Amino acid sequence: MSFLGPIGGILNVAGGFAKGAGAMQSATASAMSSNYQAIVAANNAILANEAADRTLQSGAIAAQNTSMKSAANVGSIKAAQGASGIDVNSGSALNVQSSAREMGQLATETTMNNAQERAWGYRVQASNDVAQAEMDQMTGKNQIAAGETAQAVDELGGLATGATAFGNQGAGTGLLGQAQALGNKALGMFGVS
Repeated sequence: MSFLGPIGGILNVAGGFAKGAGAMQSATASAMSSNYQAIVAANNAILANEAADRTLQSGAIAAQNTSMKSAANVGSIKAAQGASGIDVNSGSALNVQSSAREMGQLATETTMNNAQERAWGYRVQASNDVAQAEMDQMTGKNQIAAGETAQAVDELGGLATGATAFGNQGAGTGLLGQAQALGNKALGMFGVS
């Protein structure tokens, strides 16, 4: 065996381990990015839920204000009718007041319904953000697993190629024997017996 055989074997092993380390570093960086995206999505979900809560609170206040304006309007109608000498408790005067109350109730309910619809939109967004966060976390885990697999494949490939470069030195047959022979050769080159 020439001197280049052992050096080539060592270089093949080192190259396999370097390539494996690179695959793992790349996977780790990708996983970190996915985990960061998961954190962003989770924070967005929190913000969307808070926006929904604020929308419902402001909607309730707006509905209350609408209801109070409606009551004031009905009061104004009744006062104007009474000032005109109309019997405010019967006939068309009572119908006008009733219609004004119904219109006020409709405006109040519409105001609250609009707030609930906006809040529902925020809740849907929060749900989507939570799902995105979970998906990003799973992606990060899968990227690490893929990196570990790539690293193992690259390292085994380097060992196999390196062992082949050394050839079978009687330490056994097959990949295990070649890897053992490679290890023994490497130790011998550095003066370790």
